[in-house]
This record gives sequence, C-alpha cells and structure tokens, in this order.
Amino acid sequence: MNEAVKVGFEKTLRTLPLCRLDPLRKVTEAVKASPKFKQIRTSIESIGVIEPLAVYPQKSKRGRFLLLDGHIRREVLLEQGQRTALCLISSDEEGFTYNARLNRLTTVQEHNMILKAISRGVSEEAIAGSLGLSISHIKEKRNILNGLCPEVIDLLKHRNFSAATARAIRKVQPLRQIEMAELMIAANNFSASYAKAMVAATPQDQLTEPRSKATKQKITGQEIEKMEEEFQFVQTGLKSVEKSYGDDVLKLMIANGYLGRLLENAAVSSYLKKHHPITFDELQKVHENVSLMNR
Repeated sequence: MNEAVKVGFEKTLRTLPLCRLDPLRKVTEAVKASPKFKQIRTSIESIGVIEPLAVYPQKSKRGRFLLLDGHIRREVLLEQGQRTALCLISSDEEGFTYNARLNRLTTVQEHNMILKAISRGVSEEAIAGSLGLSISHIKEKRNILNGLCPEVIDLLKHRNFSAATARAIRKVQPLRQIEMAELMIAANNFSASYAKAMVAATPQDQLTEPRSKATKQKITGQEIEKMEEEFQFVQTGLKSVEKSYGDDVLKLMIANGYLGRLLENAAVSSYLKKHHPITFDELQKVHENVSLMNR
C-alpha cells in the first residue's frame, strides 16, 4: 500500500470561541428538560468537559467551524457563561464518522464524577435528582471500585461495566483480578455472567473468601477442578487469538475490499451469475456480512 493513512483529526486540541461554532442541529427545550441534558450539566459542573467538542473548519466561512459533536456540551457551557471550549479539529465533515467511534462516559469516569461532586459539598440526593437516578444507584456507583486493585481500575478505566461485574471481580485476589480484567478486554465482554463464570473457574487459593457450603453442595470438587482446567484452556486459546486478531481483521478487510471490487465488475458478476449462481450468492453474502462488521 503506497498511500499513507489519512489522519482523522489534528493531533492537538484547540481552544475556540463558542460563538464561532455553528451547530448542525438546535438543542430544543424538550432536550434541555431531559435526564440526559441534566446528567451532562452535572458532569460539567462537577469535573468539567471530559470530551472535547468535535468541529470541522468551514471552507466557505473562514474562522468558523461546523459543530459535529457536542451540541449539549456547548449549550451547557453557554448557560454557564463560558466563551471558549477545547475542540478536536476533524478532517471529515460527517458527524456520523465521529460518533460511530466515540466512547461515552465510562464507569470509572462516572465514579470519579460522583466523588468529586460529593467532595464539593453536593449531596447524594442532589446528584440523584440531577441525574434522574435513585439514591441507591448513586451509592452503588460511588462504591463500585471498592475492593478492586489499582491495576484493574486502570485496565477498565475506558470500559463500561456493571456493579454486579465489580462485585464478582472483588471475590478474587489481585493477581486473579488483573487476569480477569485482561480476559474481559480480550473478549470485549464485561457482563456479570462472564465475570461470575471466571470466578467459578478460579482455584480456591485465589479467592478472597472460601466458597460457601451451598456452592460446594451444588458443585463437587471434581467438577470444580474440571471447570478450572477447561477455563485455563479457554484462556490460553483466547490470548492466542488476541495476538493475531488485529492482523486477521486487517487481512479480512483487504480481502473484502478486493471482493467488493470484483462483484462491482459487470463482466465478472455476469459470468458468475450465469455459470456459478450459488457461488455468486455466497460471495455476496460474505461481502455484505463483513461490510456490516466494519460499520
């Protein structure tokens, strides 16, 4: 491949006047009354803007930018009397391109936001009211990282996971916690059921507390040993797949691009339809499925 990969954004953030950012849509009164707007407002008031606004320079209007992402953040900043904001300059004016690859507020960020708000004197009741959540939910988010070792928190800081997942992780010792976090990232699975399965397959000496008698009655020692062996085999296989995953996906995308060009060729398509109709249908299905994966 002779062509260099095009960078999607400028490498450094720029501080721009909010008055020079032209929104693609209006933030209506209904949106301002929504729980999502209140949540973002509380987040900005507590810890500031986490995600910079994404903008695209207008060629026809020098010095002005299209606002691709961050309409609510811009509105909140204007309400607060702010005049500028940190912005990410995009090389593509399509807002969908940015949003399709954007991760929203993560579990760790939510936890830090709540702790910072509490440290500033904001009550849990006020936070719950602003975010449209119950007080018990706020307390759960406040305590979600309790019992997790620092390495696990760092590994999961860009991921979203539930309180049930955190409860499962804290049932094992730190080294096993790290191993579980790495496996969840490799499998892109942060569900409580997956975490509980890993806990069930954890050797007794890596648990923080002995298994309950009820658990022992349901699962025999021999079954636990077999489960541990099978899970270790799965872990080894998963790590092996993880190493080659990036290269495999790249090769798949290149092959699919070539297949797409072949199918777009009228002569090739006509020949396949006439002489190999079943093969043609299968190739079309493969191309469509791989293309959907890449969206």
